[in-house]
Amino acid sequence: GDGRLDIAAKGSCEALSGTWLAATAAAARKKEIEANIAADIAKRKLVAVKPSIVLGSTFLDHPRAVPLKAFDSDKTTGWQARSDLRGAGEWLEARFDQPIRLRKISLTTGFDSVTKQWGDLFTANSHAKKIQVIADEKLVTEVSVGETQRTIEIGDINVTAKKVRLLFSEVWSGSKWPDMCVSNVDFTALAYDDAEAGKLMTMGPPRLQLLPGQVTPKDTSGDTTWAFIAAQTVCESCVHRAMLAKGCQATKITDSNWTESCSYAFVAALLSCESACRD
Repeated sequence: GDGRLDIAAKGSCEALSGTWLAATAAAARKKEIEANIAADIAKRKLVAVKPSIVLGSTFLDHPRAVPLKAFDSDKTTGWQARSDLRGAGEWLEARFDQPIRLRKISLTTGFDSVTKQWGDLFTANSHAKKIQVIADEKLVTEVSVGETQRTIEIGDINVTAKKVRLLFSEVWSGSKWPDMCVSNVDFTALAYDDAEAGKLMTMGPPRLQLLPGQVTPKDTSGDTTWAFIAAQTVCESCVHRAMLAKGCQATKITDSNWTESCSYAFVAALLSCESACRD
């Protein structure tokens, strides 16, 4: 009888030992997985990302008012929308070469600059009261902005997208002008490793894309006239862009003469483009 008890006790001990070994192995494996996850997380970093293309719902017919001016990291310049909508409903849009893991958007809520001629441009122009963040056509979040709040960080974002639109659904009215303005926008994205971070940081610089009917005084490089850019947008299918560019090179502009000279240049460029495409 005692022999059978010894055998049973031995079997019980072996079972317990096996269970303990299995539990120990599982715990070690769990610890290893957690360490690997922690190591992967440690490699991740937040990086500033520049869009490749920017658009705006409207903008004033002035070289310093185009949507690009909200992405040049210079608060003394800014996007200035037209006054047709009195600010509410205007939007800025950024498009990226590849989907980004967007985590934060930092922006001035108006034209955060003071000049000797015009004074405080933030209070003089309309500025954001409510901002909707729309990523790839889907509403991500909406934030409210105080009347005197000049900057905001929208950090409750966890979305992957190629296109991000900032819709200014409500505005605080300006004391002098109804135009909605933004002087700076910055995007922060998550990179999983150094290689991806390096790739994200080399995106940009942004260039302006025009909506149908929009024209702009200058292109991003300043090497060609705004007329060429506008005509190229209208004649998107034209294969004779080199001819059009050559014809537009003769007309250069300054802040004082761009209105008249560029009006003629734009008409001439469109005629040249139409003729080249037709021929």
